This record gives sequence, C-alpha cells and structure tokens, in this order.
Amino acid sequence: MTKPVSNPLEPSRPPAVVNTQEIFFTLQLLIDFLDDLDNTWLAVLEGQAWDPETAEGVPIQTLHHITDPDGVEYLEDQVHQPRITLPSQTDKTRLRSLLLGGASALEEWLLNEKVAKIGPAKSDDQDDEGDLTAMLDKMGLLDDFDGLFVLTLNHLGGFGDDIAQVSSIKGEVPMT
Repeated sequence: MTKPVSNPLEPSRPPAVVNTQEIFFTLQLLIDFLDDLDNTWLAVLEGQAWDPETAEGVPIQTLHHITDPDGVEYLEDQVHQPRITLPSQTDKTRLRSLLLGGASALEEWLLNEKVAKIGPAKSDDQDDEGDLTAMLDKMGLLDDFDGLFVLTLNHLGGFGDDIAQVSSIKGEVPMT
C-alpha cells in the first residue's frame, strides 16, 4: 500500500511516495537484528559464547584437537571451564545506559523520519498520524519495539519488565 505525500521542506519536488510494506520489512529486519543483539549481550553477561548458527549463548568450553588412530582430526571438549571475566558493575551500568539511550534515540529517529516522510499531524486531526505508537501498532510491530533489549535489561536488574509495562500503557518512560 503506497500513499503519496508531500515534503514540506521541498515544495518544488513532486510528492514522495511512502511504501508502508517496504517500511514494515525494514523495521522487521531492524527488530530481528536488535533481538539478536539482545540475546548476544545476555550471553556475554552470563559468561557464555555466542553461537551464530543457533543464535544463542552456549557454555564456553576449551576445545583441543585430537587425532584418532585413523589420522582423522577432530575437536574434543575438555571437562573444565576456562577462566572468564564477567562484566563489572561499571560495565553493566554503562551497557544499561547505552541500551536505554539507544532505544530512546531510535524512537526519536523513527518519529522524525515519519514526520519528514508523511508530514506532521494536524492539531485537529484525530487519526493518530503523528503518533509513532499508533503507527507501530497498526503495523503489528508495537510489541516487538516494546520488547527491545528486555532480556539484557532484565539481567541488569529487572529494568526490562518495567519498560515493557510502561510502554504498553502507551506512554513515555518517566525519568527518575
């Protein structure tokens, strides 16, 4: 579904065409990437290695090469775990700040892009044209955006559940 719109910053150009299907596909790819990043950070915080084939954290084990009597070489797990250093509290605090700030910047960018492509909503218009939450809800992506980095934030102190609950109320997260 495409919708012709005009760009108020460039009135001499013909109206731009917004392809909502293309926007949905792009946003879905972004959500999938950020979900993988969330799982990756969780693996790091739990002292695990990231397995890109299964897209999940796996226990870190020391592997060494074994050659069997037929001359075939393979890897064998050793029984002991190697020493790993988990992120410090400072690292965790920085990560939490980056995730919250990044999610906020992403929402602001999406809203600015929406306004730039579609134009600001008229003040007397009640169809939520300028509302990012309504747009994401119409696209079926609101829950996915509300769940960004929930696993990592929960690991960092339960922040993820609070954000998801506040976001589901259709409001901004209050600064505390």
